Amino acid sequence: MNAASLIVLNFSNCITNCVVPARFKNSGNEGLIMPSVRPQRSPSMKPQRPFRGATKGKLFQTMDIGGGRYGFEIYSAARKKPHKNYAIIDPDFSFVLPKNARVFRAKALEAMDQAIREGWRTRHLRMFMPLIELEKPEYLKEMLKRARVLMLPGGKFLIGTNYDFANADNQHIFKEEGFILGKSRKLHRNEWSGDMVMMKKRFKEGGYEPEVQYYGIIATLSQKAVRQKARQNIPGTVST
Repeated sequence: MNAASLIVLNFSNCITNCVVPARFKNSGNEGLIMPSVRPQRSPSMKPQRPFRGATKGKLFQTMDIGGGRYGFEIYSAARKKPHKNYAIIDPDFSFVLPKNARVFRAKALEAMDQAIREGWRTRHLRMFMPLIELEKPEYLKEMLKRARVLMLPGGKFLIGTNYDFANADNQHIFKEEGFILGKSRKLHRNEWSGDMVMMKKRFKEGGYEPEVQYYGIIATLSQKAVRQKARQNIPGTVST
């Protein structure tokens, strides 16, 4: 194939794969061939939502602190998503979970220390706890210290309680421990802990209608805490 043939072939390909922009139509410039600007997105460029994939190694999708005797929330999640690992922390847990769910039968701080020593991390944390516990400053500090070690950057810590947390006096503790608090909001009944749902159901069956409203608030790691996690080696235990 000679040079003249190559020029004709390339010109034919350009005619096939190019378009004339609208601004050139009826302007006397129809003879100018402009390439079409239609970049193709590579599959690797497709935006991925965080924490949607399987959990590999010592990683939980969610750890439920104080999940109750039956752990309804974790049981349901583990059944629906067998490719992800889950964990429940409750000393009174007495049910059978799927193989992809782990039970820490201990009190919250003790169980979180055990998970840290064993090298576990989690994408998200959730905790439903009476206000009487959250009002203990030292206890809350120790809880958040461990949560900061366990949580991956970008994860969420859902805290549910029977009180509008927006009015709590100890919100400053979250900031001190490297967390940013979202807005407190009322929780829909589908967002309550499973044991709370059962408790309200038993009240209703007994002829009582408890006037209880549960609230939830999301805590996330601050950028400062994320940078600290990246710089330092996380120890196996939390110093108090």
